[in-house]
Amino acid sequence: MIDKDLLRLLGGNKKYIAFCVGLMVLGLFANVGITASLCWAIALAVRYNGGAGVFLAPAVCACIGLAVRYATTRLVGDLKDTLGRSVKKDLRERVYNKIVRLGVRSTDDMSMAGRSSFTPCLHRFCCLPLPWAFRGAWRLYFCVAYR
Repeated sequence: MIDKDLLRLLGGNKKYIAFCVGLMVLGLFANVGITASLCWAIALAVRYNGGAGVFLAPAVCACIGLAVRYATTRLVGDLKDTLGRSVKKDLRERVYNKIVRLGVRSTDDMSMAGRSSFTPCLHRFCCLPLPWAFRGAWRLYFCVAYR
């Protein structure tokens, strides 16, 4: 569930989240295209006894899917970085303005730790469109890779 208070903190940066989600969905469709190309190539290998030229169409489709997936992954990474930096800057500015407004004496008991850290919360937005199977596979990959 999306935290509305967290969305309110974004201000004008909400468009980056929409772009990230859209590019992630496009990347998922590219994954499906790559998988379909591989299945197509396997079906041709099982049913066809001719030359290697018949595998050219599935190979081209798979290469297009790989290029789209690479491009979307790079763009999503850049957008997440841009979003994290701009939101962190905005939050620090808001906290500083509040400190100035309250005065120096009233900020002695305020904890500043964690007030301007927004980037860890981005997974709430950017992982929403991923199906549970992809998220489970992603978590399994990290559990195995970093043991």
